[in-house]
Amino acid sequence: MTGKMMKTELKKIRFSRLSKLVLLIMIAAYFTSIYYCVSTVIQCEGDLKGINSHLAILATDIDDGKNSGRITNTNTFGYWLGMNDWGNIKFYEMFRTVMFPSSLIVILFVTYFVISFGNEFSGLTLRQQIFYGIKPLHALWNKYIACSFVFGICYTIANTIVWIFLTLWLGFRSSVRNAGVIVAASLLNVLCFMAFASVGVLLITIFQKISLVIGISVSWILADYIFYLGCVTDIWKYGKAVGFMLIANPGTYMYKINNYGLGINGRLIIQTTIDFLITLLIVWGILSVYLRKREF
Repeated sequence: MTGKMMKTELKKIRFSRLSKLVLLIMIAAYFTSIYYCVSTVIQCEGDLKGINSHLAILATDIDDGKNSGRITNTNTFGYWLGMNDWGNIKFYEMFRTVMFPSSLIVILFVTYFVISFGNEFSGLTLRQQIFYGIKPLHALWNKYIACSFVFGICYTIANTIVWIFLTLWLGFRSSVRNAGVIVAASLLNVLCFMAFASVGVLLITIFQKISLVIGISVSWILADYIFYLGCVTDIWKYGKAVGFMLIANPGTYMYKINNYGLGINGRLIIQTTIDFLITLLIVWGILSVYLRKREF
């Protein structure tokens, strides 16, 4: 039964207008990043030395006294797009440029989940599955996994394609390890996306108000962007409650992943995976209890 349900959910995604719209917006976001890089290179063709050209989303530049006004692999936080010197491109600059659209894609990812699951409750699809003996928790879980798989793969492939394109266009000397880091970071980001989305699924299941849940989810993501930047150097400076909140928040790990200050190391992989698993257990545990008591 699970296999048939998964195929059904994959077909829904394939023929859904909403999923096609989300994919188009994703493509537009990546196209914008590529265009910015390529157009800057063309404009600066005559003078490639010492060019500063950055585009940032909610980024903080920490002046270390030596690299003021320049991004480095350790002195900036947030989402950056651009290179310090087009004649001497570094890997962390390429990495941040590829990951730049992630701040928008996580919002798209969560919005899609909320609308898609909201339509399940407002329509007859979920009720029909329950009528045929499928437990509501299983129905929602299969949809969650199918949506995560499709858009997680699309996101990872998109990052890989952009990486390959920029590597060839800019003549960057890449390596297999560099490509592996891009894929690993993309998959870690997918775990963060799924953690955010699972909370969105819980909220839409309880409230069943699509606009309300989207507003809460997007506000949470944006607030996390701003709040984490304010205490990134010391997450405990506002007390244990704030520190534990940041540790439990998927956005914290997205910043660490996309900043590439310390690289994609084993500790970051373990922290992100644990946060994802704990969030999943809590959310779906609450859903399991809630759906048993709810009437459809």
